[in-house]
Amino acid sequence: MDVVREALNLKEIRVIQTGGDAYQREREQWDDGNNVVALDRRVVVAYDRNTYTNRLMREHGVEVIEIPASELAAAAAAATA
Repeated sequence: MDVVREALNLKEIRVIQTGGDAYQREREQWDDGNNVVALDRRVVVAYDRNTYTNRLMREHGVEVIEIPASELAAAAAAATA
């Protein structure tokens, strides 16, 4: 993370360890787990089904805007049609 911190010219970067236990990892991997889109320093868009990851980010002061995970399947189907 030092390379990222230096490239962004920041004093520090806080990494939020996600993943949880085996059940949480298995459940969230199919919904792109930590795959979020950052809109601002502390604002992200994430899938609503990733409850563990979203809760953990909120506990660390990140605003999480949830979208239905079904949108991922709809987009994938449209891309292959």
